Amino acid sequence: GLQVVTGSDDYISNLKKMCSYYGKFPLIKQTLTVLANRLHDIYNDSVFTALASLAIAMQMKRSEREQQIIFMAALTHDCGFLYIPNELAHKKQDFTRTQWHSLLAHPIIAKRFLDSVADLPKEVAAAVIDHHERTDGTGYPHQKFGDELSISSQIIGIADDIVTSYKA
Repeated sequence: GLQVVTGSDDYISNLKKMCSYYGKFPLIKQTLTVLANRLHDIYNDSVFTALASLAIAMQMKRSEREQQIIFMAALTHDCGFLYIPNELAHKKQDFTRTQWHSLLAHPIIAKRFLDSVADLPKEVAAAVIDHHERTDGTGYPHQKFGDELSISSQIIGIADDIVTSYKA
């Protein structure tokens, strides 16, 4: 369903704008380069999540600023995996309690990193920490409900689920 959007000239033009905006943040570029080298699958998922998130935001007619926030948050939503043991990033089951808590911390870690990036809108980090929250309160790390969640975090969460489902 996203092909209608992603194949359009408007999408390509907007994607170029988003990449130009991303280029203003060398610390994020450096972090994503490390992610690509250490955890290539997670990096690829982040890129595809950013592409899908942008398509969804465009379909929803979000403002250019919101699209920038969504694109940057989607690109960086899993950068917290760089700070937890690598084997947890690929493990699918049989977690110990400690391992599970470490895995659940990746959005908190990513937010802390993003909060330190100069001139990055604070909404980017807010969307990242909430990308695993769900409107019914079953998500993590803070079990937020409905209107406690930004549209940006919900778009990223949906796009992340799309990428995960597609891989499966």
